[in-house]
Amino acid sequence: MKLVISETVNDIPVVTEKENTILIADFDAGAGAVPLTTVTGKGSLIVGTANATVDELVVGTNGQVPIADSGETAGIRWGSPAGSFVASDAENRTLSATLVLTDADAYVQYCDPGGANRDITLPAEGTGNHAFWIHNAADAAETLTIKNDATATIATLTQGQSALLVSSDTTWTALYTPSTKVLDDGWAPVADTWTYASATTITVPAGAAAIYSVGDKIKLTANSVVLCAYIVTVADTLLTVKGDALTSHTFTSCYYSKAASPLGFTHWFDYSPGGISDTNATVTGRFSISGRTCKVNIYCVFTGAITFTTMPLLPIASAAGIIGTGQEIAGKGVGGYTDSGTLDKPYGLTPTVLASQTTTSIKNATDGASMSATVPITWANNDKFNVYFEYEI
Repeated sequence: MKLVISETVNDIPVVTEKENTILIADFDAGAGAVPLTTVTGKGSLIVGTANATVDELVVGTNGQVPIADSGETAGIRWGSPAGSFVASDAENRTLSATLVLTDADAYVQYCDPGGANRDITLPAEGTGNHAFWIHNAADAAETLTIKNDATATIATLTQGQSALLVSSDTTWTALYTPSTKVLDDGWAPVADTWTYASATTITVPAGAAAIYSVGDKIKLTANSVVLCAYIVTVADTLLTVKGDALTSHTFTSCYYSKAASPLGFTHWFDYSPGGISDTNATVTGRFSISGRTCKVNIYCVFTGAITFTTMPLLPIASAAGIIGTGQEIAGKGVGGYTDSGTLDKPYGLTPTVLASQTTTSIKNATDGASMSATVPITWANNDKFNVYFEYEI
């Protein structure tokens, strides 16, 4: 360094030049200096952690800013500005295994389970947690189960459902309502778990009456077989169904529908009316339900003399207290019979359903006599009858 001194003598400027060396100490040398090694990477900040004490705050992710936080050792942390939301805060994923989220992951997680039911594990509860909005973007009936780091289930999302997960620093909570979204095929995915109870009953979580109604349609898969049925009774934790017989397997791909004709539903189901001697009679029945109206068709072919144990059974018991007094009527229909192929009476029978009954009453349309082994004819080989009726359930 060159040192230049200017002065005047008798008003005459005098300039003195002198070479001199000035030593400047290194940044991290000397007492109280901050060592250069405190900073280990690009973007780090030097922050005070206590009186006369500093440390490194390693750079956060793109778009984050320093946020004061007394709960942190450094008194500060990286985070997103309040109210900000950018493209990097949303992420599309196709899962192939359990997804383990961290506080550095995007706020919005749009997840396709990738062909199977998957788990998503949230970060450990703490002050650094931010909210997660998780959407099940499955293209089939696949479930996302959201769990905390202790593997406790926080939410279960079926196809098309979403949930907002928020942390109180100690607990994760799901803020969502089970979806009632109806897919394009008329089915709504079930938001909870259904389990086998019997061939005609399904155990469901409490509160079923707030979701399901008599006459709703269901579809589920048990042991790789798709089964369909109608809901005929709703209790708090139990659905009674009629249609395909349920099997004792894990239920998956569970749906319900309030639509008139959801895609792939069977609508008409076979059942066994019984009531007439099986020795010389083949009795078949079919039924369909629309709302609280049950429609039934019973067909019988005889091969000889028969007996009646009871009238043919109904697929579902009739409702109580419908029309009239005393023996209230729940429904009526039409019917006919053929006597050995020689006498055809297309309107010879009148099927009736009384309130609170499990069987139908079939009578001779001519005189109102109840059907029996000899009414309206003595049933024999090749005789047959067919009745159709509707009634309230």
